[in-house]
Amino acid sequence: MSACSFGNTEPKFNYIRIPASSELIIADEDFALTVGSIIVMNGKLRIGSPTCRLQSKVTITFSRGVNSTVTDADFGIQVRHTGWGGYQGGVGIWVG
Repeated sequence: MSACSFGNTEPKFNYIRIPASSELIIADEDFALTVGSIIVMNGKLRIGSPTCRLQSKVTITFSRGVNSTVTDADFGIQVRHTGWGGYQGGVGIWVG
């Protein structure tokens, strides 16, 4: 997923679900995303890697939005079952 995938608009989603045998890779470029929930269901969420550490500004904002169906139980990032989520940032990268 990269900024050029969405043109000049910031992507906004209620849910992003990553099913088994699927992988969502966030590109190493400045990117902003608003989402209510990211659920990794036996798939993978990858932001950077041990051999290619993220150097760009990636912002993920969690918000329910106006017409969202995201419940309290699903809000945020969840890695379920045998799913995998990883963030590999460069030196001086802040995660909060």
